[in-house]
Amino acid sequence: MATGARLAGAGADRGLSAGTDDPRSGRWQRVGDLLEAALERPAGERESFVRQAAAGDEELVAEVLSLLAADQRAPGFLDSGVFELVAGALAVAAEPPGSEQVVGEYRLLRELGRGGMSRVHLAEPLDDRLGRQVAIKRLVAAAGAREELGRRLAAEGRVLAALAHPHIAQVFDAGIDADGDPYLVMEYVDGEPLVAWCAREDASIECRIELFLEVCAAVAHAHRRFVVHRDLKPSNILVDRAARVKLLDFGIAKLLDPAAPGGMEPPTRTGLLPMTPEYAAPEQVRGGEITTATDVWQLGILLHELLTGRRPYRFEGRSAADLERLVCGREATLPSATVTAAGSGRTDEPLAGAPPLSPLRLAAALRGDLDTIVLHALEKDPAARYGSVEALAEDLRRWRAGLPIRARPATRRERLVKFVRRHRAGVALSVAALAGGLAFVIALVLQVRATAVERDRARLESRKAGEVTAFLLDLFESSDPAESRGEEIPARELLARGAERIRGADLEPELRARMLDVLGRVHGKLGSFERAAELLEEALRTQLASGPGDGLAAAEVRTHLAEVRLSQADGAGAERLLREALEIRRRLAGETSLEVASTLNDLAVAMRMRDEAADAEPLLVGALAILEGRSGEAPVLAAQARVNLGETLVDLGRYETAEAHLREGMGRLERLGGPAHPDLASAQRALASLLARLGRFAEAEPLQAAALALRRELYGATHPLVAQVLNDLAYLQEMQGNFEGAAATCVEALSVYERTFGAGHQAVAILAANLAQIELKRRRPAAAEELARRAQAIYRDSIGSENASGSRVLVLLGAAREKQGDPEGAERLYREALAVARRNVEPGHPRIGTAALETGRLLAVGGRLSEAVPLLAEAHQIYGERLGAASPHTRRAGFWLGWCRAKSGEPDGEALWRESLEALRRGLPPSDPQLEEAERAAARLFAPGEADQALEGAQLAVLGGEQAGGEQR
Repeated sequence: MATGARLAGAGADRGLSAGTDDPRSGRWQRVGDLLEAALERPAGERESFVRQAAAGDEELVAEVLSLLAADQRAPGFLDSGVFELVAGALAVAAEPPGSEQVVGEYRLLRELGRGGMSRVHLAEPLDDRLGRQVAIKRLVAAAGAREELGRRLAAEGRVLAALAHPHIAQVFDAGIDADGDPYLVMEYVDGEPLVAWCAREDASIECRIELFLEVCAAVAHAHRRFVVHRDLKPSNILVDRAARVKLLDFGIAKLLDPAAPGGMEPPTRTGLLPMTPEYAAPEQVRGGEITTATDVWQLGILLHELLTGRRPYRFEGRSAADLERLVCGREATLPSATVTAAGSGRTDEPLAGAPPLSPLRLAAALRGDLDTIVLHALEKDPAARYGSVEALAEDLRRWRAGLPIRARPATRRERLVKFVRRHRAGVALSVAALAGGLAFVIALVLQVRATAVERDRARLESRKAGEVTAFLLDLFESSDPAESRGEEIPARELLARGAERIRGADLEPELRARMLDVLGRVHGKLGSFERAAELLEEALRTQLASGPGDGLAAAEVRTHLAEVRLSQADGAGAERLLREALEIRRRLAGETSLEVASTLNDLAVAMRMRDEAADAEPLLVGALAILEGRSGEAPVLAAQARVNLGETLVDLGRYETAEAHLREGMGRLERLGGPAHPDLASAQRALASLLARLGRFAEAEPLQAAALALRRELYGATHPLVAQVLNDLAYLQEMQGNFEGAAATCVEALSVYERTFGAGHQAVAILAANLAQIELKRRRPAAAEELARRAQAIYRDSIGSENASGSRVLVLLGAAREKQGDPEGAERLYREALAVARRNVEPGHPRIGTAALETGRLLAVGGRLSEAVPLLAEAHQIYGERLGAASPHTRRAGFWLGWCRAKSGEPDGEALWRESLEALRRGLPPSDPQLEEAERAAARLFAPGEADQALEGAQLAVLGGEQAGGEQR
């Protein structure tokens, strides 16, 4: 295009000074003159010319250079009528707010708002008989801009006239006012912007989606009449006093078919990019083709904002180049991730502008289908978005009805394709580099046969995927109310139907095994561990019968079955499966593979469950070495392994190092997923248990509460993972002296375990023993004995009497008999517990310490000091080495050892018992009913006058909770 043509309307006749004395119009005249002169020169000389001609006016230089840059980025920019539009903006700014009180047949009442080239007034008819208030939109233009802007407003009027719809503001009239400026007379909507209304009303997710569906209905109606709004944003969508949505402002709407009803297409201005940046679609930012997909994008932004109170992109202070990089190059943030990030550090307080739920609950509600719907609407490629606004609305209606949505999360292949499209140049260079050279050609020839094999394998996998898809569709369609005759089908029944269909279908064994594996894992997530184990065992049998039992697929099924065994507290069964899987994965995947690291982590959990923490530690150290050597490829697994190492070190009594690992693992999980990360509760409860063991109850309590809230949110009130945290909470309450609360909490956890695992499960035995310990603190030894005998029977029937857990139950039975006046029976049980512990755990294990302490204490109270001292010294040494000098258990053993030595006349005895007693008084609750015995024992060592004073002190715990070995608590 010739230079003169490019400058048409850009010189002295632009009309910028006509009709206004605003000093800014003269400023713009200088910009235009200098721009026109610059364009007459070669491109390489323009900047230096502008700087010389501006004579030091840096603001003028910046304005002209920015216009030159815009024209270079978007050729035709200076042909777009931009100067006329600026003129309109200046005219609006110059017009005083109170001017022009009558427009046509209407009296202006007050200004409702103004834009760059228009004002909107509330008005009423001059004829009072009509009585209806209206909104009048006036385009205030300078002389040179009136013709184009008049065409634009006329087009908007024709568009609105063709869009009669209950959720679109109507147009009643149009005309030209006395100054020659065009205007529209429209329906006045007495309302509030949609997002602001929802925030003020604390609207629920469901309410917000209902209103959003009304917006979708209006936009879809416009699309059916070939109109794209292309400026959908909260300020253009009002909610009236009847809580109905009204869509406004089709001022930059685009008519897709000029021949369609409603008149000619509104004028477009190449390069001007009419849009609101915060809601602009990638094709708008790039100046590409505008279609109905543009409105789908803007609705996606709006839906994200409605669900979270925040937009997925932040634009404050960004340039046009930044805008393009952000909108076109960066994936939108998931709504759930937006909430998680914004809610970091909060617990129950809802986010401003968001639905009235805690960040944790809101993120959980958005995660899944709603995340998928929003991201599908915000695909960078218009063709990849919902095909229509109606399709977007339909998925929301399906979500509302509890049906599967149509949109699906992007696959890895799709994400790779998107990456290549966004980074064509870099990928092209990489491909070119890899494609060069004779070696590549030779390798390609040699790979022809292998490629054919891979092709056949890919076809097989494709066919398998098709069969899986068809199976899942058939399964879930059976839950359609039309198919189920209106009855709701529970998830477990749906899964049972799926298993039967798998067995009855004509499937290849490998595919059958894969489907059984999936269903088994889902049952495990739901807490149906017995059913999960049955399905996974069947999957493994099918895998072994149809092919090599030492392949990676078989290793994966073994791992999944081991996870269920761990949930069933079957450490031995899990260990066997995991060692088999580890051998396979080391051989086929490699010693430093992520598969090996994951298996080492799971195997360590199994070893801890078997009270073999010393063997678990090197497994976790090895897993972390692999993970750290792979540069953050599996950050969640690395955080989990770090937490497991911390728990293992707690078992080993290395508290300081354990706390550091637990805090690091917890911090990593928080950074990865915020306060709603599913694995965060495990880290929180582990750290809380350690802090409670150390007597740091104030630190432990909020962590325990957060873990409980998160697991209840994620799994419901009756899941065994929730019961696990309840058990921890009961211990915390017990250690703080709240024995009634501890009993109630433990009963709740026990009932969950009974419903989940059955009355005879090992997990039920653990909870029964814990409750027995609490009942002893409540001065109910008979109830404690009944619970302990129940636990003993379960252990005997499930894993036999010869085990470390059996030792703990014998201690509880001995305490119950002692409190019921049977010291001989108590001594027999204590000694049996000590013998069982010595046979089943390594020397120095806390189980030995517990049995030795209780036996020695009973002997000491009975005056058999020479027998008591060796046992108490052994307990004191074990606790000191494993739990540390500050542990209440170490202090308790120290008290009884010092007491015996003082009674025997040994000079170091008094200092030991006094120091231990003072520490226990500071660290244990005075409400413990069994502390009185130790206080009385101390009083016997005083003179008569001192005895009364001693009994006034805080009481010493006689039966503290055994804390070592992750099985008990």
